[in-house]
Amino acid sequence: MHPLDQEVALEQVSAVDVLNLFDYPKYFRLLRVPPADGTDAIVEALARDRLVARSLDYMTARLPAHEEIVGALRVPMPSFPEVAVRELLANALIHQVSGATENCTLLAVENCTHLGTRT
Repeated sequence: MHPLDQEVALEQVSAVDVLNLFDYPKYFRLLRVPPADGTDAIVEALARDRLVARSLDYMTARLPAHEEIVGALRVPMPSFPEVAVRELLANALIHQVSGATENCTLLAVENCTHLGTRT
């Protein structure tokens, strides 16, 4: 179970709908910063403050991660590169069986401490 502030309120909502539902001008006014320019930039600013999440962000937040100390700061380090998660999700969507009536198959990745990167 996740804390209430990490639960999803709405899913599959367009960026325009997010801005219609969220009083973003007031939010930026309270922060005393000018709102970003354009729909995508505003949604990205809200995502940086963890008020909205792209589907990929929602997925990666639930994957294993660790922290590394960089200088005086702890920096979160994902266990899987974002490109690998995108590829996994894209393949799952492309290769799904249309009309399947069975439950979804769960893909479990266990004991993976390092993934190499291609150069």
